[in-house]
Amino acid sequence: MRILFFVCCCMAAAFCGNKQESDSNTPNAQKGFATLFGFDTSYSIAANHQPYILTGYFNDDQVPDTAVILKEKAGLNEVLLIKHGNTDQVFLLRNGKALGQEFNNFNWVGQFQLIPKGTKIWNNVVDGDLVGEEEVPENKKITLTTDGILIHQAEACGGGIIYFKDGKYQWVQQD
Repeated sequence: MRILFFVCCCMAAAFCGNKQESDSNTPNAQKGFATLFGFDTSYSIAANHQPYILTGYFNDDQVPDTAVILKEKAGLNEVLLIKHGNTDQVFLLRNGKALGQEFNNFNWVGQFQLIPKGTKIWNNVVDGDLVGEEEVPENKKITLTTDGILIHQAEACGGGIIYFKDGKYQWVQQD
């Protein structure tokens, strides 16, 4: 499904005057995606992540949205781009600051996956201690009303779930 959506985005870029190939395994197709959203001069696809692109319903309009990990061409930093489908809304998260977190960029991400709407999530770090679901009061748990995005370090502690609420992206810690 993700590759099909990616190929469709590349084809849309081709039909809009972009002469990029539509095969998702070529560098030109990856560049086509960034070009489609106008980020080709500063960013490229961070293809070292597998996957580097997710599709889901991140806002509440029932139109598929896209999240992509991009790499700055001028440096080593990686960012998270979220594009709401059928709108001009693009969220470029350069670091954790926009999410109330202290990480500098997204190059540490090892897991990048969709968390489905309806999933119950909670901050599992309280006063520096890991807590299980049974230790978290119900009023501190969140049931996702849209799909979320899990980002986590590979084989280590550290990460969270990003979800859309009240017009902006929020963070829930998941160590």
